[in-house]
Amino acid sequence: MNKIKNITNKEMKKYMNIKEQIDFSSNEIVSVLPDEELANRIFIKKSNILDEYIEEIKNSDIKANGKGILDFLKDDSKYVDELFEFKQRIQGELDRLEVCSRCECLKCSIICPFKACRECSSNIKVKACDRSNVFITTGYGDIKLYLNNSEIEYEVVGILYDKTEDKKYIYLSERNNTNNQQILEYKKHLDGSEEFNALPSEDKLDKVYEVFLKFNIIK
Repeated sequence: MNKIKNITNKEMKKYMNIKEQIDFSSNEIVSVLPDEELANRIFIKKSNILDEYIEEIKNSDIKANGKGILDFLKDDSKYVDELFEFKQRIQGELDRLEVCSRCECLKCSIICPFKACRECSSNIKVKACDRSNVFITTGYGDIKLYLNNSEIEYEVVGILYDKTEDKKYIYLSERNNTNNQQILEYKKHLDGSEEFNALPSEDKLDKVYEVFLKFNIIK
């Protein structure tokens, strides 16, 4: 009797669903994009990770499907431990592929003018893109800024990259007070430090806000 079937079924359902979404979209674009572009798409480049983990799930079930007169006495928990030890080693890549399955890039069949995969991570994905000049990423954690000697916690609604200006703009909304919203120019330096600057004019603020509004990235 397989005593870990509930666990392996849950894992299989989750990651087969991710794989099916990625495979479906990959099949749609692989015939229209050159190899060098496909190599830049993380969900194609790393798709073998999903195959490897799904195979490990199957192997765990095979090991637990033991039969015999004393089958009810056997301990299958070690097979779950082995599976999750394997999963832990590739967790970051699995998480990123899960994000890929919900990313706008998954359905994009043009040569990317942004190399947007560089902006994504195990949490962050492209939420909106005009495929020429701007794209918006979401999935960031909260940040804290100091204003008027007070520490304020903000939700990062999204970050907009404008290719024509080679600039990024961050849209912030205060936690528990959506009346306090900010749009700032955003820079992240090579050392990991971040810089937030006020926009130069109300006109510029309005134009940036209109881009977030156009793609319904608002609070």
